[in-house]
Amino acid sequence: MSVETMSQALQTETATPQDLLHQGLALSQEGDHSAAIALFEKLLEQEPDNAIAWNEKGNVLVDAGDFAGAIASFEQAVAAQPEEPLYHYSLGWARSCVGEFEAAIASFEQVLALQSDFPNVHYSLGLSYYATQKYEAAIGAFTHALEAHPGIADIWYSQGLALQASKRYEGAVKHFTRAIELNSEFQPAFNCRGLCLMALGDFNAAINSFDKALGLNPEDAEAWFQWAQCKKRLDLPNDALLGYEKALGINPNYLEAAYGRGWALLKLADWAGAIASFDKVVELDPNHFEAWFSRGVACKNQKQFEAAIESYDQAIALRPDDHRAWANRSSALISLKRFEEALASCDKVLELKPDDLNALNNRGNALFHLNHLEDAIACFEKILEINPSDAKAKQNRSVIVKRLQASI
Repeated sequence: MSVETMSQALQTETATPQDLLHQGLALSQEGDHSAAIALFEKLLEQEPDNAIAWNEKGNVLVDAGDFAGAIASFEQAVAAQPEEPLYHYSLGWARSCVGEFEAAIASFEQVLALQSDFPNVHYSLGLSYYATQKYEAAIGAFTHALEAHPGIADIWYSQGLALQASKRYEGAVKHFTRAIELNSEFQPAFNCRGLCLMALGDFNAAINSFDKALGLNPEDAEAWFQWAQCKKRLDLPNDALLGYEKALGINPNYLEAAYGRGWALLKLADWAGAIASFDKVVELDPNHFEAWFSRGVACKNQKQFEAAIESYDQAIALRPDDHRAWANRSSALISLKRFEEALASCDKVLELKPDDLNALNNRGNALFHLNHLEDAIACFEKILEINPSDAKAKQNRSVIVKRLQASI
């Protein structure tokens, strides 16, 4: 029956449920959602328990983006014909689309109970398991899906994600690689493979994978950032700087890329550039400890000692028990000849880490300048107990001993 003929039939009182169903399907295929829904509703007025009509109405509502309405329709289809796996699958898929993953899992498991080889159900179930962080169950579901469909790249990729999430990086790399073999333009698979290779410590291979990802999408800020992180781990600050700047060019508010840029500039002794980068980080996140700490390092190297102390104070406010900020603060205070304050910072470091050599050295220097010579000698002797070959401590001890002897 043609669409025109069916339209004519519907204008009479003799339109059958079958006519309504066929015309509704035709309108659905044409994208006329509201007209299709109206026909399915007319059919359901005649046959309220018509499971096919409820299911098709649900499909149209999914296409129209009305997932709540779709779920209600699929539930009616299941109620009308609970032994049909298709309706449970439709319900599960709609539930997964709105993030109701536990309910979706229940629907997909019911499909399997009715028909263990139902198309795509293992894959759909695996996606919902993955979304609920049930990675072992997801791996099992994807394994079944791959047995049925070994040539589908998306399933290999999804299995890779589950393996990655459960820290089985070697297996994840193999699955991402297989996804890439099946689809050479699968950009997310290149990215995820790169992340797993990073976790395995193979940074050169990871860079190669990110290079492939960036070849497919050069505007991927995350790929540039991870590329730069690999360069950082290989201690290549010039290359890392390029990657961080690429990421920031795409996303100027990429916080960790701004921090990475600061790290690279710090390594390259560009103190002003590093300070500007760390300023950007703390503008985006005032509670970023490492940015405040690193800003202090850059300021101290630029001999901006007051600014360095302010940065270390910010870091200490965030992590009062981090000995590094206290230690660096004491060094900046010594540079400003504020020896009493430096001594208090050193004491805090040694409270947190009694064998910190830098703090012992700074404490000895502060005590020396405060003319507490015997206490200063004790600090340098403590350093030599920990590290007998410390030439600087030996020299400082010798100088102070001579000063003490001369004063007697």
